[in-house]
Amino acid sequence: LPSINAMKSSPSNKSSRQTGARRVGIVAFPGSQILDIAGPMAVFAEANQFCQNNFNAKQAAYRIELISTESDRLVDCYCGVNITAQTDFRSVNGAFDTLLIAGGYGGVHVEKIAGFLPWLRKTSKAARRIGSVCGGAFALAAAGLLDGRRATTHWHFCRQMAERFPAVRFDPDPI
Repeated sequence: LPSINAMKSSPSNKSSRQTGARRVGIVAFPGSQILDIAGPMAVFAEANQFCQNNFNAKQAAYRIELISTESDRLVDCYCGVNITAQTDFRSVNGAFDTLLIAGGYGGVHVEKIAGFLPWLRKTSKAARRIGSVCGGAFALAAAGLLDGRRATTHWHFCRQMAERFPAVRFDPDPI
């Protein structure tokens, strides 16, 4: 399974001290890998089930939202499956506890999505943690969020990312 490259944002963020469900946003582009969307969603859904079964939680621990980069909220996945997200990034309000960027070939051209990189920079400042799955690291790197940091991505993208984003220390073989 693809690894999630998580990094912490500002420790002064209040979302980590909130009561109730932690808000998780998963951003997906056209061309995203369905596994990179469904995998994290399933992990957080399983965590919700675990907490309810083992700790008698009265509510879910995580509130998961799929966010499209397209205004029609559609995510045309690389495998041919189309998913409708709850919202698009332009309509998102409020802060996230966790913000993840799904991988796939769509993230390679993230700079062409009008307004997305400024939104990602702003939204990541308010999140307790941000991360990406595989090629989703393109978005974090393009937004400057990985500058000066050690990062990894799917082996297929490592060389291209290292060339495009020299301020990031890409590790092509972290395992």
